[in-house]
Amino acid sequence: MTALQGIDLEVSSKERVAILGPNGSGKSTLLKLIAGLLRPTKGSVEVFAKNPRLSRSLIGYTGHEHYLYPYLTAKENLSLYSRLYGLSGDVSGALQQIGLSRKADQLCSTLSRGQLQRLSLARALVHSPSLLLLDEPFAGVDKASRQSIEEQLEDATVVMVTHDKQEALRLCNRIVSLAEGRIVEDA
Repeated sequence: MTALQGIDLEVSSKERVAILGPNGSGKSTLLKLIAGLLRPTKGSVEVFAKNPRLSRSLIGYTGHEHYLYPYLTAKENLSLYSRLYGLSGDVSGALQQIGLSRKADQLCSTLSRGQLQRLSLARALVHSPSLLLLDEPFAGVDKASRQSIEEQLEDATVVMVTHDKQEALRLCNRIVSLAEGRIVEDA
C-alpha cells in the first residue's frame, strides 16, 4: 500500500501551511517524512536542501504523541531536550512563556492534555528551529492553551496538520489538501 504519491511541496520562510484531508489521506505520514522520522521507499524528501535526518537541528516537531517522559517533571523534560540540542540555558523562561511556571516541578504524568500539548510545543521550540512541524496541535486543549500555542506560531515557518478548516484559514496563509495520498488542492 502506498501512503503518498507524487507529493511536491515547497514551503517558504515564515510561511504557515496547513495540511488538510480526511483520515488516512497521508497527512501525518507526510509530516513524519519531513521531520525525518520516516524514510520514503521511493522518491526523496529535502529540508533546507538536505536529507531531513541531516536537518534535524533545524526542525521542531510535535506529533499526536507528546514524547515527554511521564516520570520527569515539566522542567526536567524541557531541560533534557534542551541538552540534547547542545543547549545549557535555564528553561524557566520557556516554561513561563507557555504558562507552565507553576507546574515546572510537577511530574508530566499529572499534567492535563492541554498542559502536555503546551510543554510538547515548548520542547519543539527549545532550540529555535527554522521549521516547525505540528500534527493536530490543538487536539484536546482548552481555550487558554490554544491561545498560548497560537502565540508561539506568529513568527514561525510552520507546516501544520489539522482537521479544522476554520482553524487553518485563521492561522495559516496557505492550505494544502490531501486525498488518497495526493495533493488535490494547494491554495
